[in-house]
Amino acid sequence: GGAYPQLGGGGHVVQVAVAEARWRGPKGMEEFGDDVVEPADLALGDGEVALDALEELGDFARAELAFERCLAVVPGDASALDGLVETLARAGDWTKLVRALELRAEHATREDRARADLVDVARIEASEIGAPERAIATWRRVRARFGSDDESFDALSDLLGAQGDWAGLVELD
Repeated sequence: GGAYPQLGGGGHVVQVAVAEARWRGPKGMEEFGDDVVEPADLALGDGEVALDALEELGDFARAELAFERCLAVVPGDASALDGLVETLARAGDWTKLVRALELRAEHATREDRARADLVDVARIEASEIGAPERAIATWRRVRARFGSDDESFDALSDLLGAQGDWAGLVELD
């Protein structure tokens, strides 16, 4: 232990140490010998490292990696998905954020949450990534899955008009 900082001031030093060792790769895990913990404990440790990296250190790359490791152990974990989305948003990594939002929408237990994530995807594709065709396709997916509404109509109207897609505008309901 003494080589590992006690991030967060909590009692998760062992889990943080294990997750840090995993982050460094197979050589880092060798020091734990026969004391390797269960995968769920590793995921908890990775979650702790992710939160500490994000909140206390501002280390977006380490937080992203740790949240991804959590998801590798527990696919679809809501807390890890939330943390990954927050990390990528704060880092301004729009392409990865789009993938994370789509994954979170896929695993959402509430339809309003899934819709909100897909709407965010469409907005990011249009404004941050500069991919209006992708944004149009995402807005169409939103309408197909959740139904037509004023928000999706307005967004599609603006995007299709900017693209000069008059046939697409005529087809909007």
